[in-house]
Amino acid sequence: MDGFFNKFSSHHRNRIKLHLYDKEQSEIAKFKNLHEKKITILLNAVGDHTRAPLLSIDKLVYNLSSKLLTIPQLKLLSRGWKFCIEEKIIEPLNIQTEIEYGMIKIKEESDKKKISWNSLRNDIKSVAEDMIKRVNKKRISNLSQEEHIALKELKMDKSLIILRADKGNAVVCMDKLDYIERVNKILQDPKKFIKVLNDESEYDENLINNRLSRLLKEKKINQNTYDKIYATGCSIPVLYCTVKVHKAKFPLRPIIAMCNAPNYKLATFLTNMIKNYKKESQSYVKDSFEFTKILRTTSCNTNDVILSFDIESLYPNVPVTEAIQLGVELIWENNKIHKFTTMTKTDLYILFNLAVRDLHFRFYNNYYRQTDGVAMGSPLAPILADLFVSMLEEKHIISNPELKIKKWLRYVDDIFAIIEGSNEHIMYISDRINSLHNNIKFTLVLENNNTLSFLDVNIKKTANQFLTSIYRKSTNTNLYMKWDSCLPKYQKIGLITSLTTRAYRICSNDEILNIEIDYLKNVLYNNGYPKKLVDHTIKRTLCKEKEKNIMTKNQQTKNNKVDMNNEENNRINVVLSYLGHESFIFSRKLMRIFRKYHIKGRIIFKKNKTIGDNFREKIKGNNIKKIGVVYKIDCCNCDNFYIGQTGKNIEERIKQHQDNLKKTNPQNNKIIEHVITNQHRLKFDNPTILAFDNNKQRREIKETLLTRRNSCWAFNEISLNTLLF
Repeated sequence: MDGFFNKFSSHHRNRIKLHLYDKEQSEIAKFKNLHEKKITILLNAVGDHTRAPLLSIDKLVYNLSSKLLTIPQLKLLSRGWKFCIEEKIIEPLNIQTEIEYGMIKIKEESDKKKISWNSLRNDIKSVAEDMIKRVNKKRISNLSQEEHIALKELKMDKSLIILRADKGNAVVCMDKLDYIERVNKILQDPKKFIKVLNDESEYDENLINNRLSRLLKEKKINQNTYDKIYATGCSIPVLYCTVKVHKAKFPLRPIIAMCNAPNYKLATFLTNMIKNYKKESQSYVKDSFEFTKILRTTSCNTNDVILSFDIESLYPNVPVTEAIQLGVELIWENNKIHKFTTMTKTDLYILFNLAVRDLHFRFYNNYYRQTDGVAMGSPLAPILADLFVSMLEEKHIISNPELKIKKWLRYVDDIFAIIEGSNEHIMYISDRINSLHNNIKFTLVLENNNTLSFLDVNIKKTANQFLTSIYRKSTNTNLYMKWDSCLPKYQKIGLITSLTTRAYRICSNDEILNIEIDYLKNVLYNNGYPKKLVDHTIKRTLCKEKEKNIMTKNQQTKNNKVDMNNEENNRINVVLSYLGHESFIFSRKLMRIFRKYHIKGRIIFKKNKTIGDNFREKIKGNNIKKIGVVYKIDCCNCDNFYIGQTGKNIEERIKQHQDNLKKTNPQNNKIIEHVITNQHRLKFDNPTILAFDNNKQRREIKETLLTRRNSCWAFNEISLNTLLF
């Protein structure tokens, strides 16, 4: 081919190559178009679609990568990030642990009521073992064989990364190198982030615990508070991103996962202190239901203009020093009256700084410190941001008559306003509020043809009132919890109920409501929901909502409701993963047993494994520190091994074992006993992780169950007497 090209001049060679390239791109575009049409047909093969808004592949899966996804891969991802996978469970350890953990409070209740535990235990164990056998033998899966293969391919492909869209239920596929490059650009902002050499979580842990020890010693906090906030077995927060598919160029939204961070418990403690005494701001709106209620009692004139403001990147831009000062002042002023703490103002400032400032986090294998702003993911972020924005509003906006603001309502970083005046006056307001603080910027959105959207509400301004309906963004997927997702039926019925309730409370008249209900029915049919169930649930929910409006709520009704709520709150919750119909049968049998023994218990199901769970490790990377683990240490000289558990880093725990060996005192130490008695060596440099769990009780259950399974070879003692298994 090169010899053929050499016969032409360089100009003609370039023309030929360009022509061939255009031809190739044209063929690829044709193939891709055909490919997507096929997928759309496949995705919409369920339900009555006479007036249905079809599930579109373009809105369900955004392929921003350089690779063309296969039809099975697209079909899999189009099920949504939260789609729960149903499959047989070969390893029962997690199921046994959940049931065992759930029985702890049931045992306490049986002891209180002097119920025969042996009889109750045998009944529960029998139905639990039957359920585990059924789950192990099941052949049903809600993914096809091709989708299982597609899932494996996407997990194994190291060049791709699968992410969640920031809003809606869409899934985004990106080249991993492109994702890393774009996140690194965000992290290069020297005003926000500084790169550090090492994982500083242990340093942060010690800093917090030293301060807490001092406060305990000075009797400024009690032992109970100290235990609640004390940082142990912590891991460094992790930064990951979602993709803003509703914005041009698909920018990333950085989020820092902080659940097991050293300062998480402290941040939660301080958040609760503020919540106890914080009054709602004048602009506060709880949700779209409350917003529509306010609008219905608000009159409008022909001169009124409706508009909205969006605060750009609120949490990262909150000025930390000023926000902390507002938080401390609020607690301090209320403490003068209520005397709920003996801490000084300085103590509070120190705790807030430890909870918010200089947050260390990891992005893959690199470490950073956030130097300004409140991390999105911190329990303190929403409340500190709200305190600061409320202060700006009440000092400079709502109280300023010059601005001629009739209504100013805010939900987190979204603001709705009704203004009296011309466009020039509106621009004056926009300029004025954008000059209030260098960090806080407001983006203005004006009404269009007397229409504006706010939250999930579409507002239409008429001569004397506001009409409201459900608002859906152009990127809305119409994808909800799919009928074949592995979740209990009551949750799916709950979805129909909540969507119907939303429609009833937001739609301002029957005509708008009827249009929305028709739309909603077709959306649910497209998500695989049976027509009869959808129609019946919607009808029943609408009747209940209408009755609530008509019914006069007297004091007796309120009291009855409170009593019912108290009874529900007094029930013992047994939280289990939902594994399919077998879980439903198990829950019914378990509830019968509870009724038989007069135990007030209830089963709460949580999701098992979702499609998104399969990609979390690729998004967040591997944490070098292995924290909250059940581990095994093999012997170099025989087939025996030691099984243990730790909430700390596994490396720290192994070092403790090695240090203990130097003491050469075998008393109450099975490792020393095995090594000294047999003159053996253990493989400390290569421990095996058997299970993960951040909860100490559940780790101990797993350690015990694994030890019993391997009783012939495990030489560690059983640390816990299990109740069932």
